[in-house]
Amino acid sequence: MPFRGNANRRLEKLAAGEADALLLAVSGLERIGRQDMISEVLSPETMMPPIGAGILALQCREGDTELIEAVSALGDRDTYREATAERMFLHVLQGHCNSPIAGYARVDRGGELSLRACVFTPDGKTRLNAHEWAGRLDAATLGTSVAVSLLRQGAREIIDGIPH
Repeated sequence: MPFRGNANRRLEKLAAGEADALLLAVSGLERIGRQDMISEVLSPETMMPPIGAGILALQCREGDTELIEAVSALGDRDTYREATAERMFLHVLQGHCNSPIAGYARVDRGGELSLRACVFTPDGKTRLNAHEWAGRLDAATLGTSVAVSLLRQGAREIIDGIPH
């Protein structure tokens, strides 16, 4: 059910009995000092995040070499590969803002990249899943491959059947 308001307001609604449960980001609860409300932390395997969740990015002018040098050390190669795989996956699927699409790319300790993704109907009755490994290969190719796998399973029909 729609539940609007900031985290404090949502917690007030929960306490007032307007809902039986509430799903919020741990980081948001920590920021407002309400870690006491955390009863469970969901793993990405239990609830896959939306594309790019939790990734921060910096953008600067292309020709500003001084600024580019200053911020380049802030970049993380593994995060860049993960974001590239997820973004290419979403690009190939051509989802819209109401599309129930999720994806989670991870670089493991050995440097191998994988992408787990799904497309599902809003009611959750149909869920298409794909999971592939790219190893140390191109992240964009991995994103494309996972998207094609879901398209072969019928993702296009699910995405196109949802109004936007």
